[in-house]
Amino acid sequence: MISLPMHDHDSHPDRLSGADDASDSGRAPDAHPDPDARLDACPQRGAAPQPDAESETSSDVERWQFRQHLPSDLSVGSQLGLQLADAMRQYGWPDEEVFRVHLAYEEAIANAIRHGNRHDTEKRIEVHLHCDGDEVQIRITDEGDGFDPDAVPDPTSEHLLEAPGGRGVLLIREIMSDVRFNDDGNQIWMTKRRA
Repeated sequence: MISLPMHDHDSHPDRLSGADDASDSGRAPDAHPDPDARLDACPQRGAAPQPDAESETSSDVERWQFRQHLPSDLSVGSQLGLQLADAMRQYGWPDEEVFRVHLAYEEAIANAIRHGNRHDTEKRIEVHLHCDGDEVQIRITDEGDGFDPDAVPDPTSEHLLEAPGGRGVLLIREIMSDVRFNDDGNQIWMTKRRA
């Protein structure tokens, strides 16, 4: 049995520098889905996350999870991605998969900060991470206006091959086993299942 610390923005004393919880960000606590909802219950667009049937406590060492509200700061978001990569390694994920999931995480957190919150320091990013030996789940929510992922132009189209940007969602979908967005387009759910 692997013993890994579980992190929670409400109970973990070593919060990332500059990170904040909902009560400090000026948001109502119900502004986002239930933070205890299972990340593997990825919703279709517009579907509400389902509550976890099991209580996840610090004694549950079969999985690692982290829940955090982050400022719109790329360096803080990257620190959290490194923690996810470390957890994956401890669960024996192959280095190639660790690299690929970390890349998808970095792309999603950068999109949330740059395009969602537009680097607005008054806005926060909510990140939920879950990792065990079989699956990695990532949920990232920004406070932006959202977007329609179905309306993103295909960057592999001949007339867009040299256009900057637009490849993030394609990259994430290529790497992860399952990628979904909420109806507002400001939350991404990503799951990577071990082959």
